[in-house]
Amino acid sequence: MMKWIAYGLALVCSALALMLPWAHYGGMSFWLTRIPGWPVYVAGAVVLHACTWWNTVAGRVLAVAGGVIALVTAFVLLLRYDDAAVFFDGPAIPAVAPVMGLGGILAVAGALLNLVLVVTRMSAKSSAESRAHTG
Repeated sequence: MMKWIAYGLALVCSALALMLPWAHYGGMSFWLTRIPGWPVYVAGAVVLHACTWWNTVAGRVLAVAGGVIALVTAFVLLLRYDDAAVFFDGPAIPAVAPVMGLGGILAVAGALLNLVLVVTRMSAKSSAESRAHTG
């Protein structure tokens, strides 16, 4: 039951990451699609969430690879919230301090939660297989 709650929470975090701003400059908010490299995060998250429950070796490898890609990319993109050149064209830079948005934090949380779920499922399966071979 807990694994389904964790999976649902990870999906909600990833979905909200697409809908909530990743950066705020004064009264202006900026979403994920304004940050270069955003398709890499989305692709990794889709692969991670789609392959989480595959019980084959290929499915587990894809889930871990997608999870690592999603987690690293989300973290790197999250750290760019204060790079004004990403969000504003031209030499003008706003005179307000940027604030990190909730979208990036949820992206990292969703990828991390689902990746932990995949890894714990893999370790549980391998320990069950080793018990079956020894007993």
